[in-house]
Amino acid sequence: MSEADVKLYGSTVVKTKTLLDFLSVQSSGRSLTELSDGTGLTKPTIRKIMDTLIYMNWVHEDQNGNFTVGIGMIKYGAAAQAQFNIVLLAEPYLRRLSERFGETINFVIPDRNRVVLMKKFEGTHSVALKSIVGGNMDMYSTSVGKSILATYSDAELQEYIAQTDLIAKTPNTISDPDELLVEIVNVRKNGFAYERNENEMDISCVGTAISRNGHVFGAFSISAPSYRVNAEREQEFATAILETKDEILAGIGSQIY
Repeated sequence: MSEADVKLYGSTVVKTKTLLDFLSVQSSGRSLTELSDGTGLTKPTIRKIMDTLIYMNWVHEDQNGNFTVGIGMIKYGAAAQAQFNIVLLAEPYLRRLSERFGETINFVIPDRNRVVLMKKFEGTHSVALKSIVGGNMDMYSTSVGKSILATYSDAELQEYIAQTDLIAKTPNTISDPDELLVEIVNVRKNGFAYERNENEMDISCVGTAISRNGHVFGAFSISAPSYRVNAEREQEFATAILETKDEILAGIGSQIY
């Protein structure tokens, strides 16, 4: 997505990214002059931005006035790495789950107010779904999305609703904010979310989020044709995904903080 595709909040953020991008590929610290020459930004502008970044520990300035990326950035890189690593770490558990039921297992990660499908495991009885790997989906209409929303604080959830058009994709989509809030309360209580013909007609899913210490690393679901999913089957799916989630977290251990 280019700058022309979105309404940017402020040019300072873009300039900050430009500076961090420049510093991230340097083998050693760079002076104010070198930063200006390398980015095209003026020295006064760079100085103001750097003072803020130094305060946040995102940039370090040594005694000679040279700048490097600060250690405060490490946690963001680690979190991003963990999100992508978890796809590989969870794969054997999710593949086994798909083989057990013969249905499709979808694994997603959160991306802003949507989820991105990172991996799909097709079962022996699976049917074609609209979702494609690399594509994104809404949170409010999917079991994986609702399970992630359930990890939000009340304030974060209200902010999500305020920023999102709850468009009805099917007659079953929860498009009323109050109804969605009630749904999320139930998801928090159960630890998993149902999706009953809400994102796509004739498709039912049960999903849960993988999180630790308040950080969500992803979510996964079992998807099947609705005609094969009665109340008993839903409960089997729910029990299985919770067991699988526990196995994933136990298997990952300290690799995720």
